[in-house]
Amino acid sequence: MPETEGSPGVPGVRAMLELLDADLDSVGISSQLRTRATNEVPGNLYQEGFRELIRRAPNGIDRANDLIKRAVLQALVDPPFRASDERTDLHCRSILRSNKRWYLRPSVLALGRLLASHPDRFPLVLTTNFDPLIEIATQRAGGTTHRTVLHADGYLGSHGAAHSATHVVYLHGYWFGSDTMHSAVQLTQNRPQLQSSLIEILRSYTLLQLGYGGWDDIVMGALQRASEDLGSTPDILWASNQLSEKDPARKIAERLYAASARQRVQFYAGIDLHEVIPQLERAMSKERKRIDVIVLSQHERVLGQVLGKLNLAQNHFSFLPATTLRTKRVAEHPDFKHKILNTRSCITLTAQDSDPDCFLTVVIVDQPIESDHYSNLFGDFSKNRHVAIITTQGASQIGIPLTDYVRYFIIRYVLGQTILINTHEETRDCMFDKKNHKPDIRLSLRSARLCDDCNLKLRKLSSPNSETAVGACRQLLGHMVLEHN
Repeated sequence: MPETEGSPGVPGVRAMLELLDADLDSVGISSQLRTRATNEVPGNLYQEGFRELIRRAPNGIDRANDLIKRAVLQALVDPPFRASDERTDLHCRSILRSNKRWYLRPSVLALGRLLASHPDRFPLVLTTNFDPLIEIATQRAGGTTHRTVLHADGYLGSHGAAHSATHVVYLHGYWFGSDTMHSAVQLTQNRPQLQSSLIEILRSYTLLQLGYGGWDDIVMGALQRASEDLGSTPDILWASNQLSEKDPARKIAERLYAASARQRVQFYAGIDLHEVIPQLERAMSKERKRIDVIVLSQHERVLGQVLGKLNLAQNHFSFLPATTLRTKRVAEHPDFKHKILNTRSCITLTAQDSDPDCFLTVVIVDQPIESDHYSNLFGDFSKNRHVAIITTQGASQIGIPLTDYVRYFIIRYVLGQTILINTHEETRDCMFDKKNHKPDIRLSLRSARLCDDCNLKLRKLSSPNSETAVGACRQLLGHMVLEHN
């Protein structure tokens, strides 16, 4: 929901009541849902409003689906959504690909970074929302997602087996391309395959509940069934924004009483998700060294896949896009607007804007780059300033996929930041060949070797503090080699 009234975002329940009132009024149905919300439960009024719209308005289910589209599109910025804008499924699919047009609250951005950095810990997200913001936040943070949409019964299938992506499951439908479920009749329909899937999930995972109201629907049905099954061992953490411990919905506590009595469900009251999620993300990010990536390239969407692969291959570094504000400050500086960039000035500028908690900042640009001594470089790096710069120009010059090329140089500079090993002029099929002959990079992509001299330096210079980081770099190199052999 929006941070403040009038700001972009998917409307909350009370704002949805206003949209419902307007739609119902347009077909001659008086409801006054927003006014009644002062004395009645807004969630119940929401269900009532959609029930009336679907049952009594012409093409009611289509009107309900269109209302959801209009609501979700209120999260668009640059430019914002207008009521007159096209809303066909094809158009919505096109908008979905415009990643930067969606406004994301800081808490949603933090959730995306969590999911992108820890797909092994958070392989599955179950949501009763219709909007795509969790997926967009995860992709913007360099993660990979895949989507399952259910507006009827269905089996969820496998998820997270290889921890290669975050599986986002839309339990009540999606904002386009499917029906959406709102009324009590829809929410309580018999969905045995889905219920079995949810119960199976509860046997395998800890369920952290955030922001779910506990309506009488398939989710609560599965939770209650798992709670009452004495042979099951669910582990449920239920967070509520209510200040009273009894209020994480007395009704919910009653339905999950059997699990609560066995200490299988814990209730946490007074939890503000917009504060707690960023706090959790900051706490978990301290477990890993952070690599900020500033993408000043037309290939931003493709390069996001690189960060996802790097995060999946090891658990010591977090490769994350730099904040929008930091990226904007760097992008707007005159030094980054030249046709050919000087690496010394660009690295110095980037370092001045650096976060002390950041292990390394990598800037990716499309322009050719040169140093004070060399022209037509692949990239450049300063260990003292914790900054590297890479140009996408090199990939086209030597004819290798851009994702492989960028990943190779990021790994090389992370290894260089971990332990300083100077490049050597001689070609030895080594990561630290100077590669004056540019096609030599192909050798390293296939072997990821370190020559005997560099391996010896690595062993001599390694310390207890750097061994884990070096091990993570070797994991990254090994992962890269597997893809090229």
